[in-house]
Order: sequence, then C-alpha cells, then structure tokens
Amino acid sequence: GRDRIGGSSEAAWLAESKFPRLLAARSSGFSFEQTRFMDDNTDPSKEGTGRQALGTLLGPSVHCYTLEVSFFASSSEVTTLTTNTAFGAATASALTKQQLLPFTPESYRQLGRDLALSFVDYYGLE
Repeated sequence: GRDRIGGSSEAAWLAESKFPRLLAARSSGFSFEQTRFMDDNTDPSKEGTGRQALGTLLGPSVHCYTLEVSFFASSSEVTTLTTNTAFGAATASALTKQQLLPFTPESYRQLGRDLALSFVDYYGLE
C-alpha cells in the first residue's frame, strides 16, 4: 500500500513519494494508488536486488524505484453515473468497476514519454 515505511517522517514520505506522484499526475498508464513503498534494507526478500544495491551504494538521500509494466493490460476504475427520474423525483447513482485496458505499442511509447517528462518535472528542467 501507500503507507509510510518504517515509521518514516512526513517529510521523508513526501520526498520518497514525489516522483511516483508526478508520474501518476502525468500518465494515465501509472497508478499511484497501486504503488508500494518498501524498506529494502530491512526486507530479507529484497537482499541482493539491484534496487537494494543501488540504495546502499548511493545512500539514504537517493530514492530507487522499480517500474513494473504488464505485457497484457492495465486495470483502471471506470465510474458510470446514472440519473433516474421515475416517480417525479430525480435520483443519481454511481457504479464503479474495474476495466482492463490492453497495452499497445503506442501506449508503451506514451508511458515512456510520460516517464521522461516526469523526470523533467521532478528536476524542474522546463
């Protein structure tokens, strides 16, 4: 989940989650809600991973991320709003369901562009 790891401070959480939040704001192909933050230094299952090795080598002020992308599809919530005016009173309801959005070569290219532009946003290069 999006919980802070290891009881980290609000400032540390904001710093660590900044890039994923920027990417989610720019890209419909990336979900911040499905982002998991883990403390690789205390998780034995992550021992020997590239992310842990880079994090150890570069120090605590550097954030290392893994971007996982499906070869099939992404899942997106779709909300349908309906209005019923039966019996003279208007009522509204919402139905939310998951929808699979198949990946295409263009959607992969768009995610790559969004990723690159998120780095521009992160480093304030515009």
